[in-house]
Amino acid sequence: MALTDYVLASVLILVADRVLDLDGYTEIVWTGLVIGVVQAALSIVWLRHFRYGPLEWVWRCLSWWRLMPIRS
Repeated sequence: MALTDYVLASVLILVADRVLDLDGYTEIVWTGLVIGVVQAALSIVWLRHFRYGPLEWVWRCLSWWRLMPIRS
């Protein structure tokens, strides 16, 4: 889930900056912390059902040039 969380967090922080107009350091840190906590919780739930994160699965399929199983 590392790649998926990294890419998603990058997108979410850019969207949050645009929507919330984050100005101060404190606002950015709190936004990052909230995103991190939510992602950690969602990653736990995801990994209970799947072997890899979505982007990790795509990366693995492209590396092996075939569809890999994703279900646990």
